[in-house]
Amino acid sequence: MGSYDTMQVCLKGHKITSRGLNREFLQDHCHKCGTQTTTSCMSCNSRIRGRYKVEGVVVLTPNEQPVPLNCHKCGAAHPWRKRFLAINTTKFLGKPIKYAFDSMIGIFKR
Repeated sequence: MGSYDTMQVCLKGHKITSRGLNREFLQDHCHKCGTQTTTSCMSCNSRIRGRYKVEGVVVLTPNEQPVPLNCHKCGAAHPWRKRFLAINTTKFLGKPIKYAFDSMIGIFKR
């Protein structure tokens, strides 16, 4: 049976490492934005799940595990959840609006 490593994330949601049990990968502050980092849920203090590892199994693929928005144990939202949803909602909604605007400009140019 395997176990989860610990993920370290900055408070804005940038993943630092998903191998936090190896201390050499941990950072006090984010390399992208300088914000403080955490390895545990702010509500229940359980570790944020990182990569799943199995003793004796070598994984050759890159670790693309996404940063979780909620705690796997208590379900509380992580601090970066609101920011992540706002950014992705804006990206999602912005494309149809831009397409509609460009289409209207094209109609008026005729």
